[in-house]
Amino acid sequence: MSKVINFNAREFVLDKSIKGNNVGERVFITTPLGSAEVWEIGDWQWNWSQIVTQMTLQKNTDCILRFAVLGGINNTGDAVSQAVIVALDGYDTSEQAWEERQVYALDKSRYQPVISKSDSSNGLLRVFEIPFNTGEHERYKILFTAMHAKAGFFAPQEYSAYEPLNDLTYNEWWENRLDSLNGQDSRQNGLYLNMSGANISLSAIQKLLSEKPSGTYIDLSDCDVCDDAQDSDGQTEAEDEKVLVYTEKQFAEFLKNIGDGVIMEHKRIIVNSDGSGERYDIGASADGVVIDLSGSILTARAFSMLASKLGDGCIVSINDMTVTDDGIDDMYPCGGKSDGLVIDLSGSTVPQKALDLFYSKGGDGFAVTTDNCKTE
Repeated sequence: MSKVINFNAREFVLDKSIKGNNVGERVFITTPLGSAEVWEIGDWQWNWSQIVTQMTLQKNTDCILRFAVLGGINNTGDAVSQAVIVALDGYDTSEQAWEERQVYALDKSRYQPVISKSDSSNGLLRVFEIPFNTGEHERYKILFTAMHAKAGFFAPQEYSAYEPLNDLTYNEWWENRLDSLNGQDSRQNGLYLNMSGANISLSAIQKLLSEKPSGTYIDLSDCDVCDDAQDSDGQTEAEDEKVLVYTEKQFAEFLKNIGDGVIMEHKRIIVNSDGSGERYDIGASADGVVIDLSGSILTARAFSMLASKLGDGCIVSINDMTVTDDGIDDMYPCGGKSDGLVIDLSGSTVPQKALDLFYSKGGDGFAVTTDNCKTE
């Protein structure tokens, strides 16, 4: 009989050897089979996250490492998720031990799970069994990693408990996801749209964002407005420059169409005050957004709209931005904090009150670069 090693969340810790932002926490969540203590690691950025435990096993013993996973997948198919088994003794150096490690690729179910089921909240619940023999080694290190997606690792239940759940393989999940994202009311992902320097109107940008979605890379830098496509509500081209000029109302509509995972360059835009004082709908906050608005000029009110829109795991480049004090006393409240928020404000000029509002948005893992940033 093989020795079964079931995952135990309390035996793992975040791996201190990981340099950078190792993202993870041990939490209780509700799974399709009830509550469970789970190690949730990884984010929608590119932080390499890892948990680790060490154990002593008998030599020459057949073992099975058994664990369940929620998530660990994303819309762009480039998530990394691994289980790693490392023998610590019997080698001349730690580097040699590491070279002999066993790595099991869990992403895309490249290492096949023994159970793969549908889960309403995370899309996919899988149970893995990894057999290995200890050979002449006794001390072992076991690691789980995740990058560019959140993965929850927890103790599996008996196989019979999973029978009521619907079967769903990763390939089936992926095909269903693509069908959903290509549907009329959903946003696609994994696309690259280079619109830099193009002739385009605000209405075309809004249509582009509403039809192309989560995970799409859109480059709108230095867009030019077609003379025959001017918007009736006043969106114009700045004189002698390739730059889009928005009113606050139009900027709110632009933000409203941004969904989870959108990746966009839209540099050197201008947002002017419309003086209405109306509180425009900017839609729900969006997670995992990567957006570059560097070199832009925004009102303080528009700057607060942007801050309010950002959810967890967003990366925002707003270096060399100028924020005016227009609307400084009528800014949008930021609401709850966003974890994993990364902001580059290098070389920007921002009123202190607006900057303080943006800082209030930062939750766990908040990182901000303010080299040569000026406040007024």
